[in-house]
Amino acid sequence: MSLKKIVDNIRREAKEKDQVREKMLIDTKVITKLSDQAILSIHRGDKVEAEKRLKEAGQSLEKLAVVLEKNPQFQDVGYVVTAYQEYTEAKVFQCIVEEDRFPSPKEIGVPPIMYALGLADLVGEIRRGILDNLRRGEMKTAEKSLALMEKIYTELMTVECADAIAPGMRRKLDVDRKLIEATRGDVTMELRRDHLEHSIKSLERTLKRTMPEDEKA
Repeated sequence: MSLKKIVDNIRREAKEKDQVREKMLIDTKVITKLSDQAILSIHRGDKVEAEKRLKEAGQSLEKLAVVLEKNPQFQDVGYVVTAYQEYTEAKVFQCIVEEDRFPSPKEIGVPPIMYALGLADLVGEIRRGILDNLRRGEMKTAEKSLALMEKIYTELMTVECADAIAPGMRRKLDVDRKLIEATRGDVTMELRRDHLEHSIKSLERTLKRTMPEDEKA
């Protein structure tokens, strides 16, 4: 075979792979966007919209998995990893909020390592929900969610992965630890404030009961 023929074959294959890459880049951006929209819908309590977005993202992810099976060299490319992480974050968040459970990587069609990375990102979304709980005075829900943040962090800390295997995991866990510390402080402060308010109201009621009738308002 002539050198020209060899190079022509290489050029053709490279062009085909580049077309696959460009298509995957578009598809993964769609998956990431849909997943982000689903998370916002979950925070707003819009279950119907969240399910719609996640269904669309899941269908796109299934198609992506077929392409990756034929082109495994793209499996660990940044935009592919990001799409899997964002979908994991959204899907697990949905299951926790609506069903109080963690779906498995197999159930949602995500590779285990990418699932773990998405789970690490979920801690931030749970904190966001806790801040909403605190604003609404939902202390029990906030405490339960804080325990969930801690559980996710503790479990992920047992997964010893080098960054080459789970890109960014160590950094994510460092961020999670800081988020948990900040959230614990927020919840503790709100609990103390809530307790103080109850104590003041209780004292006011007691004083009112012991006051002479002519001094009561």
